[in-house]
Amino acid sequence: MKKRRWCAAILAGVMAMTTVTGCGSSSGSEDKDPLVVSSKDFTESQVLGEVYALAFEDAGIKVERKMNIGSSLIHDAIVNDEVDFYVGYTGTGLITRLGMDTIQDPQECYDTVKKAYEDKWKITWLDSTDINDSEGLFMLKTKAEELGITDYTQLWEQADSLVLGAFGEFYEDLYQDIKDVYGDVKFKDELVIDYALNFEACRSGQIDVFNQYTTNGMLSTGEFVELKDDQGVWPPYYICPLVRDDALEQWPEAEEIANKVTALLTKEDVIAMNAKCDVDGEDFEDVAEEYYESIKDKL
Repeated sequence: MKKRRWCAAILAGVMAMTTVTGCGSSSGSEDKDPLVVSSKDFTESQVLGEVYALAFEDAGIKVERKMNIGSSLIHDAIVNDEVDFYVGYTGTGLITRLGMDTIQDPQECYDTVKKAYEDKWKITWLDSTDINDSEGLFMLKTKAEELGITDYTQLWEQADSLVLGAFGEFYEDLYQDIKDVYGDVKFKDELVIDYALNFEACRSGQIDVFNQYTTNGMLSTGEFVELKDDQGVWPPYYICPLVRDDALEQWPEAEEIANKVTALLTKEDVIAMNAKCDVDGEDFEDVAEEYYESIKDKL
């Protein structure tokens, strides 16, 4: 991993300690608790968490990293003051954490989650990206073009001649949600395929259609096409950082810094970073630092 940039300073004098500013450090930062930056236990969350951590550090915010917390545990960690900041998803906040019904409109979903988290837990959802990392259905681009399939309605019309591959929980829950909207049809075959294997299964012709997250790094190859959810069955899962209010009281500048990073992120950036980690085998910290170096002059 590349070495981090550290600032060195020599303190002179024997009287009261003075704050030394370097690398953009904040006045009085030695008296503050570090901002505890965390991530969930998958690539996208880890690399994005590290990008924000680097931006905070460059602005002089003391950062402590607690990465790779299980997705089912990280909510409790931030509620219980074990971590201060991580990158979440609006749909997860709405449905999984708040137990609310799906809201299809992205802005309404964000506004609802933002207000509820503030009221319930004193946690702020910062500015949202415009990157929707939702579930999706995918095909080989060549196969989809051959069959003239671009959306779910067209897929459903030809489902009985195609093989669907998806992870087990998809058939227990998400699949029924789609059927409720598009109709209760059955594919030629319906196989249980692990997330990590469905791209290769589709390449080999074992399956024709599969479910996957819409920012998976394997999508960077250009071989696969995401079919359009033309009747809007999937809830919005927009990438968005959240932070404890009491941490913002200590580090108010963190909000502006995070929002500037968020404004620069694109779906193509996220897919490319995921691909460097999951396809090329690079360390997420190196990938995050490379990306941060490319944007830091714009912050």
